Amino acid sequence: MNIQDIERLVATMESSGLTRCVITDGDETLTLVRCTRAEDDDESRPHLASTKSLPDDMPISVRAPCSGNFRCAHPLQLEAAESEGSVVSEGQSLAYVQVESVLFPVTAPSAGRVVGPMLVPEGTLVGYGDRLMEISYTVE
Repeated sequence: MNIQDIERLVATMESSGLTRCVITDGDETLTLVRCTRAEDDDESRPHLASTKSLPDDMPISVRAPCSGNFRCAHPLQLEAAESEGSVVSEGQSLAYVQVESVLFPVTAPSAGRVVGPMLVPEGTLVGYGDRLMEISYTVE
């Protein structure tokens, strides 16, 4: 299977409304998961939009940079990278998304404070753009 085959599978999933596809060939398995929530529009993507017009007390969502398993901490750290109430700076690693043995950092889109607990449990399979946590601009 090559990237064109996978792109065709994704297009088929989107056109038919499928949310999960598992393909097994011998001892290899490919799992595709597609988010279909109403929030899965342009604003749910992890790109950085201009946030200067948002009120200071309005939390912003920190979203998954890719699909994979959510990790609260790097495997070499003893505790979570950031937790509720932590003050964070723009670009700081807050958590990780693991794809096989590769860890992708989940970074803060702006400086602020982590609001509430993580929105997904450790080890959960997340999709690109899924909400993982929220931060506020207000640092009290």
